Amino acid sequence: FIRTPFVIEGLLLGILGGGIAFLLEWGIYKLIFTRATSGMAGMLFNLIPFSAIMNPLPMIYLGAGVLVGAVGGSVAIRNYLKV
Repeated sequence: FIRTPFVIEGLLLGILGGGIAFLLEWGIYKLIFTRATSGMAGMLFNLIPFSAIMNPLPMIYLGAGVLVGAVGGSVAIRNYLKV
């Protein structure tokens, strides 16, 4: 009864953190992609568009966020309750 809110809070913060990380990576990749493909740099190397690698990334980020959040919540409650 006492542990559940801490673990749920960790899960929600992990999901939020994973979503924010994905959106930041998407924005930064788009910025780098547009700057790198315009001009002479675009002739030197070939970049993969973000849409080609976009499908598995949200699940990876959310899964990692949930895992880290759940472990963090469990560790926090274990330290607090001295179990």
